[in-house]
Amino acid sequence: MRTHDFMKLPEKFRYRNAYEQGKPDHSSFDSFAVKHPPMALSKRAKIFSPFDALKGFHDAVSAKEMLYEDRRALSEEDMNELNQLLAFLHALTHNGNAARTNQVTITVTYFVCCEDSNHPAYHRQGTYQTYTGMLLHVDYVGRKLVFEDGTTISVDDVWHVSIPPTFPADKVFPTNIRPDTFL
Repeated sequence: MRTHDFMKLPEKFRYRNAYEQGKPDHSSFDSFAVKHPPMALSKRAKIFSPFDALKGFHDAVSAKEMLYEDRRALSEEDMNELNQLLAFLHALTHNGNAARTNQVTITVTYFVCCEDSNHPAYHRQGTYQTYTGMLLHVDYVGRKLVFEDGTTISVDDVWHVSIPPTFPADKVFPTNIRPDTFL
């Protein structure tokens, strides 16, 4: 009598014959092997991929771990400095030719509001993100910065703008632009 790991097979076990014959061998080309060829290992691995019973639950739990902060307020001095810089950038990118000629690459730190409706910080707090790209133009009417790759950032959300130190020093600050236009 064969034993299975830790227990004996019962005497009246219904599938005793099949169990005692052992695992079928389909190494030769019998009718079963032709009809059911072995599965490739690359496809076989997909069968045993992890199963997420609650779709999106893991993402929702990890979103709760995200730390949000309040929007920082700009001081009057910082606001004036940012206005002057935005006016300068507007003068450098006032049309498509100027934007392509000057190729102003800037780094912007801006506020992104929490969009997770299940989080307590929803539309009250957010995170600060940094983006670097070539500026196409500063839109006065829409109050946004438009970049070459299509990214737009609202001027109201901008915390800090920096121009790389390699920016040409011969660019002159425009005198015909009012710096108090933006913020």
